[in-house]
Amino acid sequence: MKKKILNKPKTNEMQDTNKIITNEKDRTVRWEIIVSMITSVTAIISVFIAIITVCQMKSDRDAAYRPKILINPAQCEFSWDENGKSDWMDSMKNLGVQKYSEESNDILQEGVVTSPIGVLLDTVNVGVGTANHIYFEWLKSNITKLNEYLIQCDSSKTDFMEIDESIKLIYDDKILGLNLPSTSAQMYMLPMAEESYSLLFPPAYYLLIQEIIKAGGNQDDIPYIILSANYTDIQGKEYTDVFVFAVKITLRVEDTSGSGTASFQLVPLFEAR
Repeated sequence: MKKKILNKPKTNEMQDTNKIITNEKDRTVRWEIIVSMITSVTAIISVFIAIITVCQMKSDRDAAYRPKILINPAQCEFSWDENGKSDWMDSMKNLGVQKYSEESNDILQEGVVTSPIGVLLDTVNVGVGTANHIYFEWLKSNITKLNEYLIQCDSSKTDFMEIDESIKLIYDDKILGLNLPSTSAQMYMLPMAEESYSLLFPPAYYLLIQEIIKAGGNQDDIPYIILSANYTDIQGKEYTDVFVFAVKITLRVEDTSGSGTASFQLVPLFEAR
């Protein structure tokens, strides 16, 4: 009996010791888990900060090389006689124009204008990086929209323009052949507006606008003219800008004889992306 009484305290003492050891182990495991979680979160935050830093560095580098092309408004003036003929028409014979003939199938081949009739747009790169391999492209629907509005202003102009492989404009007994507006290229444009560059406004657009103004067209109804510019920076990164031009009539004076004079501006209203 004495032996049994003496063994009980030892058993309880061992149980208490085991509990303490177990609790210490549990506490140690919990701390290890907490430390591991803190380490993982810290690593994730470090990676996140590194990614943000790299992105910011890339953004700063792109900004340092970023070109920015702008086109200045252009002023145009013209006049016409009592028969409605514009002043430039006196030189038609020097611009590859011949007598109009219904039987002629190759008249455009002989009548395509090589000298520009129109206006040059002043183009600059105001960005901090050089613009390379610039391609300007006029929206194909520009010409048809201008022609449709001309017919709306003057129904007698229904047959004024024909489009095939080229553009054909008919003036009385003469025909003027013009190349279709297409892509024009510029190898580079220096940054910070160091130098301006000329871009030809398509002669067909220019002449159609003249006819619209002579016909009394409303400037608010003249269709917008859209031009896109595709280019790269020195890293090879590509950019595309879309310019939307409005025709602003600044003067239109017509006397009793029917002759008159007018001027208008080609104004880039905004740039879309």
